[in-house]
Amino acid sequence: MSGDADLSRVSERTRELILFGDKEGRYTSRSEADFAACLGMFVAGFEEAEVWAAMTDPTHGISEKFLEKGRGGERYLSLTIGKAAAKATASRLRVGRSKARRVRRRVA
Repeated sequence: MSGDADLSRVSERTRELILFGDKEGRYTSRSEADFAACLGMFVAGFEEAEVWAAMTDPTHGISEKFLEKGRGGERYLSLTIGKAAAKATASRLRVGRSKARRVRRRVA
């Protein structure tokens, strides 16, 4: 991934988190920050390969923990990305169901 152009689909807050890491200290741990960055990308419509690319890009601040873990980084990031993907999917399904309920109520 080459910086800002590819990250234009995410919110400004998520983009800053990816590029610079959690400089504001909004998250209690780097793991939470990593999860938030992954979730933000999935919500914005990123594919898993794009999330991997962003999270492992050494020019992105968010890659710090992944890089520090060395060989264990892939396992750590795989779990984090998997959890974020599942949460994003569950959120989309919930939104879809509630929208369907609203439509049914209007029709009934």
